[in-house]
Amino acid sequence: MATRTTRTFRCCRFRLRFLAFWGCWFHSMAAMPASLGSWVKPRQSDCIMRYVLGIIYVGICWNMLRYGRYPLIKYLRTASVSILGLAVLSGCTTTVSDDSKHAIFAPYVGKSFALQREQRLCEMENDPNFYAFRRVRLAGLSEACPRQLMTLPRGSVVTVDRVLKQWMPVSGAYWYALGHVDGTDYHFEYPWAYLYMARAPWEPNSVPAKRPPPE
Repeated sequence: MATRTTRTFRCCRFRLRFLAFWGCWFHSMAAMPASLGSWVKPRQSDCIMRYVLGIIYVGICWNMLRYGRYPLIKYLRTASVSILGLAVLSGCTTTVSDDSKHAIFAPYVGKSFALQREQRLCEMENDPNFYAFRRVRLAGLSEACPRQLMTLPRGSVVTVDRVLKQWMPVSGAYWYALGHVDGTDYHFEYPWAYLYMARAPWEPNSVPAKRPPPE
């Protein structure tokens, strides 16, 4: 009888801890302010940081429930979970590097080219989820354009100033050409490569529409 009662008690205690575990998780996901991810590039950052911080929060809650009667163990494990979580977060930041000297991009950087296809300058939404470095994007006629600034007919001259590589957690690497339209005050960005390298508007039709991304 005593053994059965003990087993029932342990089973109930396990279920309570299980519910507390997931309760902490959902509480952390619901209560975590989005601003915690503001120091990282958005798009994926808020989601990633919410999950990582949620895991830290759940770990601390579980630790307090499991070792509440042993202060030393509780504090040591809490510190370990926090350090591990911060170490993971340190790898969740977006990095930006200048790839202007990359063998693929170097022949274009610092030079002016005539557009081979009609384009337009689009002002993107004032939200970092829709642009990387500049709100003005060089886009094709079939691409989404929240606000068109001007149309650039075939033959318009643009200059490629540099190419930046943006690496983001989960998503991977993006390459953006930053340039300006000659004879105007407009400076733009052009998303040149991600899963594949696109044929830029200043490249001739003989260039494949899709190429392997830079290595």
